[in-house]
Amino acid sequence: MGVLSATAILLKQHAASGLVAAGLVVCPVKPPPQVYVHFAAEKTLYNTDFSGAQLAQGLTTPSGSSFASHKGTSPGTDTLHGVTMRQLGHHLRMGFNTWTDQDGKACLYFEHATFTITYQATVFIAKEILDDKCYADVVRAHENHHIIIDLDTIHEHIPAIKTQLLQHIRNIGYQGVGPVTAEQKAAKRKEMKKQLAAAARPLVRQLRLQVAQRQNKIDTPENLAQEEAHCGAKTDTPENTPPK
Repeated sequence: MGVLSATAILLKQHAASGLVAAGLVVCPVKPPPQVYVHFAAEKTLYNTDFSGAQLAQGLTTPSGSSFASHKGTSPGTDTLHGVTMRQLGHHLRMGFNTWTDQDGKACLYFEHATFTITYQATVFIAKEILDDKCYADVVRAHENHHIIIDLDTIHEHIPAIKTQLLQHIRNIGYQGVGPVTAEQKAAKRKEMKKQLAAAARPLVRQLRLQVAQRQNKIDTPENLAQEEAHCGAKTDTPENTPPK
């Protein structure tokens, strides 16, 4: 074997391991990071302090929240009798590993990413309908159905969110970002955090859109009329009650 060929093989071997005589030039391959997606739903709150008119006029929508509502369909009941305010948010935690060579050059790796989806719902029922327990139960069951749709939709989308989050980490560089000098490490880690946080925000926006689209199926005039037609039957059933 010629000298040039032998040298080329040696250089290739060193490059594959991430090292050459001058120091770290390519980050060594490490195991992929662990990605976790959790869902934290708070207990549903119920409020009967407001009239239907107050519910229609006085509620504002905080950032990240949305409304689902119930209007009566019988003559004289075309007013707001139930509102569910839902807030869907998230927080993201990241961990890093650092690999450093003898010259102080470093490669940064995502060790783990934990994406937590948060959900809180408050059901408002108009106080003027409370004396009619049957109808109040219909409204409560309708609002609870909205919440159940939310929870089911979120659970269905968790696997896709995990896959997308891992893809974003791969795009940023889960096989090592660098090499960087010791002075650059903190800034590079901050940049990686910022990139992943920016990539995660659209995932929540997409989830909110999916949740909103699912709600339309129970707010049709036909469905509302059918619910009221069952007044007098037991509506507070397990399938119409959100999980504790």
